Amino acid sequence: FRYGSSQDGAKNAVASAKQTIALPKGNYVGLHLAATATGGQTESVPLVFTYADKTTQTVTVSVRDWSEAQSPTGDTIATMTRRKRTPQGDEAKASYLRHVIAPVNIAKELVSVTLPDNLKVKVFAMTLDR
Repeated sequence: FRYGSSQDGAKNAVASAKQTIALPKGNYVGLHLAATATGGQTESVPLVFTYADKTTQTVTVSVRDWSEAQSPTGDTIATMTRRKRTPQGDEAKASYLRHVIAPVNIAKELVSVTLPDNLKVKVFAMTLDR
């Protein structure tokens, strides 16, 4: 993953609010996310894939809270930091971004993904896998 800037005020994460993100049109096997949840619990994350033929597919993945080190099956840690940056300031507490993979229908050309309407889910990076 290529992460955004860590400078104060940098826009380096997206709070999920039903944004539709255009993707390079193509046939892919998976969408990889570096994401985390806030609020103390694992979040169910429905991703809506839109294909060139105008059909959609909803794939639901789970994203754990950023303070939880242990990963469930199919969930790995993308990166770990030794502090957590919040609107109230930095906390000396480890934070974890998850590497989550959502399967895509390789038989169809993917054109976009729509994030869920859940501000507790933060996406820091995404990439596609052919």
